Amino acid sequence: ELLTYEFIEENANEENAYYRLTQVDENGEENMYEPILLNCSENEEFIKTFPNPSDNSFQILVSDKNLVGKATMEMIDTKGTVVSRKEIKILEGTNLIYIYENLTPGIYYISISNGTNSSMIIKHSKI
Repeated sequence: ELLTYEFIEENANEENAYYRLTQVDENGEENMYEPILLNCSENEEFIKTFPNPSDNSFQILVSDKNLVGKATMEMIDTKGTVVSRKEIKILEGTNLIYIYENLTPGIYYISISNGTNSSMIIKHSKI
């Protein structure tokens, strides 16, 4: 079951900060994710994926005030076929979106739009 979590860093400053997520399942099994680097500057807007390249799961990191609210994330292959479309909610600040897709190896383009505004398109590789 997919669960969504939110964390607000009360002591954030405009310097770089590293964060690492550890998932603990009900059976006690742990999965520690790679650390991510965040710049907490209010003016920075970005969309990134990690790890890149990845296997069938990866994360999308989004920080864009223009996308706040209901949005649509699309993943398109190099032939122009939409292979995944998800309705998501973008909050102010940095958002972490987990992707679990059974993709064939290749290059994929990811964009997020809320009807009025769109993110820049980023390239993600599946190994």
